[in-house]
Amino acid sequence: MSKAKGKPETGNRAECRPKGRVPIYYRNRLKWNEQDPAYKYRFVNDIEDRVPRFKDAGYEAVESKAPVAEQRGPGDPAPLASYVEKSVGGGDKAVLMRIKKEWYEEDQAKKQKNIDETERSMDPRVREEKLRQDGHSETGMGGADAYVGSINISR
Repeated sequence: MSKAKGKPETGNRAECRPKGRVPIYYRNRLKWNEQDPAYKYRFVNDIEDRVPRFKDAGYEAVESKAPVAEQRGPGDPAPLASYVEKSVGGGDKAVLMRIKKEWYEEDQAKKQKNIDETERSMDPRVREEKLRQDGHSETGMGGADAYVGSINISR
């Protein structure tokens, strides 16, 4: 903004941008060139008991090797200790961890199964049928759609 009148300056800011600029939405935040395709990688914040919990689930911390200059940039993972760590702000660090891809896919399938069951239980038709099977239907209190201990859903 120009100081004199409080209006934006008329220069073209796009010309000042670096030529190798990568937009934020396109950037790969997990930039570590030595990824094994047989594993799934993620950073885990090293707070409370998160790292031990991930180890119990089958994850392992990725050991650091000598950093390659071309591999590191500002904010990229940096080998600071015996494991690959990255600063995540507030004085906290995140540890690069990995899990076998087949275990990761099993875990994701279990998560999706739970989601599918929850979504299915929200379907009024499934809920009504379950209540009927359990013998919770009543007549006289709102008709056939009224059930004890449930929400009256009319169509």
